[in-house]
Amino acid sequence: MPEYNNLLNVLTGTQSAADTAIGFASEAIPEIQTEIDLMTEYCVNADKKILPIITEIKNLQNQIIVLSNQAFAVGCGTTTGATTLNEDIVTNNTQNVNDKNYTGTDPFGGQSTPEISSSNIGVGTLTVYSANGGSGIGTLYSGIGSCYSPGIGSCLVDGDCAGYATSIANLNSQITTLRNQLPPLISDTNVLKEERKQSEIQRYGDLFIIGQLGERKINIATAKTTIQGS
Repeated sequence: MPEYNNLLNVLTGTQSAADTAIGFASEAIPEIQTEIDLMTEYCVNADKKILPIITEIKNLQNQIIVLSNQAFAVGCGTTTGATTLNEDIVTNNTQNVNDKNYTGTDPFGGQSTPEISSSNIGVGTLTVYSANGGSGIGTLYSGIGSCYSPGIGSCLVDGDCAGYATSIANLNSQITTLRNQLPPLISDTNVLKEERKQSEIQRYGDLFIIGQLGERKINIATAKTTIQGS
């Protein structure tokens, strides 16, 4: 019957078109991956400028906590108005689309925000810096430059505490200098990662098409078998 043959011809044509589309997508992926890999080298170099700065900021912040504890131990400072010092943090945020093997339906999902480290420099779609946005690392006592417990701690007068306050102020000044270096570096790496993301989206699109058309071909083959057996 003509309708039977026409339907089988249409389904066969659809299978052939799917094969053609899969072929085009498969040929495009290696070239796109090459672009991604090249851009990643620049992303890595950009992140390498950020990592030592944030590492040094954290080091200085830890030194502040050490001084704060030392000062409080000898009677300098008070718990009234004391605060928790949260460390600065830089994260390399990732999405599913970063995964070269991802073929699911949520390319911009699966978000994670790992802290930048030597093992993940250059990764992700966005690098984010947050001053004091990390975990608490200790107590910053209030009024470090004043002796609150004369005769109880080893401080007797405010002058005994001045050195602690001066040292902490100097560390904070160094932190401010380092912090001011980060925004342009963060901007540079994010420009590169945004451009790479566009290529990753193209790669995902091709992989998704290949997967969807592969499933369509299987379904068509099953449909043809069913029609021929009816």
